[in-house]
Amino acid sequence: MKCEKCGNEQDGGKFCGKCGTSLMADQSIANPAQETVMHPAAEGPVSSTQVQQNEYIEKAKKTGKGYWAYLKTYIKSPSAIFSKGENEFVNGLISLLLFSFMLALVAYVFIQSISRSMFGGYGDAFMNEYAGPTFISVFGGSMIYAVLSLLLAAVSLFVVTKLFGEGHSFKSIISYYGSHMLPGLFLMAAAFIFILIQAYAFGTIILTIAISFTVFILPLYLISSLLTKQSKSADPLYGFISYVILFSIAFSLFSFLLADSAVGSFIDDFGSYL
Repeated sequence: MKCEKCGNEQDGGKFCGKCGTSLMADQSIANPAQETVMHPAAEGPVSSTQVQQNEYIEKAKKTGKGYWAYLKTYIKSPSAIFSKGENEFVNGLISLLLFSFMLALVAYVFIQSISRSMFGGYGDAFMNEYAGPTFISVFGGSMIYAVLSLLLAAVSLFVVTKLFGEGHSFKSIISYYGSHMLPGLFLMAAAFIFILIQAYAFGTIILTIAISFTVFILPLYLISSLLTKQSKSADPLYGFISYVILFSIAFSLFSFLLADSAVGSFIDDFGSYL
């Protein structure tokens, strides 16, 4: 095997042992066995497992750069996404997950701070000083709640556009939703900063605005835009009303079930300190 860049010849491997250039383009058949190769960033031989890990890192970097470009594009003109369809599905999904992650993080920091300020000083009254709810119970529960809430909105948009509009694929709905969600991400970041510095009043207000905008207001804008641009024989107003009813019922049932479980878990966690 000969490196096209420096002319070095070697028996095998994915990278040139002299200059580190990838030789994958020259390989017609991949070797499934564990092999030793020279990686550009390494001074000595590395295993194929390490090479795979480096490839994953490179993919993550590429995804991060792509998402940054996506942010700069759609924060200026969110409506430009309507001409892209499914093309921004991955970035839209990242926005959904990032918003959910940030909401869960804000919820944990806020609840932990409030719990410690209210109960942390009563060490004499409890067998163990109450340190607040666990990370898993708050962060995990909040993350699941946020993801499912956003998915409920996306599914409701998908169903109503199928019934009253020309229809859009679920990937397209995620693309539209994700690109319009970007202001909510910045609001959530601001809420986190205020709560982190214990400015709870400002943090709570911004957090409420971020959640209200992303989960409730934004889908109403999207359904109005999609049905107005592409509607069937039924008037878009009835599609709008159908979305409100469908999402309200689904979200209410989901919130009731999850809230009941969360309250029970919190009471059990708090009771263990008595």
